[in-house]
Amino acid sequence: MSDLHLPPSPPDGKKDKVKAPGEPLRRGDACLMCRGKKLKCSATKPVCDECAKRKYHCVYDAVRPASRVEKLEKKLAELEEAELREALARRHSAIFLSTRIVGVPHVPEEDRYIINKVRSLRGFYGVTLRVGYLDSRTPSLPALLPYLTSIEARGSASPAPVIDALTAAAHHATHFIPSYTVISRRSGWVPWVWVRRILIEEIYGRARVIFPDYVAAPDAMQDDTIHVAVSAVI
Repeated sequence: MSDLHLPPSPPDGKKDKVKAPGEPLRRGDACLMCRGKKLKCSATKPVCDECAKRKYHCVYDAVRPASRVEKLEKKLAELEEAELREALARRHSAIFLSTRIVGVPHVPEEDRYIINKVRSLRGFYGVTLRVGYLDSRTPSLPALLPYLTSIEARGSASPAPVIDALTAAAHHATHFIPSYTVISRRSGWVPWVWVRRILIEEIYGRARVIFPDYVAAPDAMQDDTIHVAVSAVI
């Protein structure tokens, strides 16, 4: 029986992953020489088959370049952020609202709003709407306005311009409603990454489409509402 001569293993005992013959390469996996000369790269490391055959210096990208879809998603996020900044710049006041459901059926109107003034920005507020599990979750600007004007009257030397701006904004407000797109966070173990992506993006992400984030917005808000897409990595 003749001996089988196998190629030596790498010094560190680790073997680079070799793609199956029929498995296509992802964009950016080929080495720089094969990419530039339009050659079919085997993507084996440290030297691919083409570079070994032609005795070229085989070099790979340190980081896989972003795909066309990733570039388009980044560009879309930049455009949405620019639109949001422009819309905020046209406003004299802004209220960042969050909703908290407490463990009682109903919360009295006078206890619903927790207001924090943004000290560094004039006319900007953070508001937490506390509601019971049987209460309506739609905020009421007329009910919120007295609290805002009271804060400005107590904490400002010349509150009249800000109070006038708040009163005017209460009759014509622009609503920013986020729409979240869930993305699975990558981890080191490939099988778990695949299972987690299926559960979060394919199952949970598609189920959320049935119940959009803006479904609770009243009809009166739809004419002057800006929907902002937000990517949530979980």
